[in-house]
Amino acid sequence: MSSEKADEKFKSMYEDLKDELANKGVQCELRIITDNKLKADIHDRWIISESMCYNMPSTDTVARGQYSEVKRTENFPPFEE
Repeated sequence: MSSEKADEKFKSMYEDLKDELANKGVQCELRIITDNKLKADIHDRWIISESMCYNMPSTDTVARGQYSEVKRTENFPPFEE
């Protein structure tokens, strides 16, 4: 997500989600891309585990009710860069 959208309300909601998932044994991490080159290369949202990766629609797309899909992919984005 963009750093402009990571306001205090969002951070609070994310912390609540992270705590809820932790209670169920799920580790959750959010990364915000700040490097403009990498931001231009990676647009989509992802859910990534050690062995699986899912490409997700943006929350804006879902909120507008636009057609979109959650898709499993073999491509892992270069987040470690």
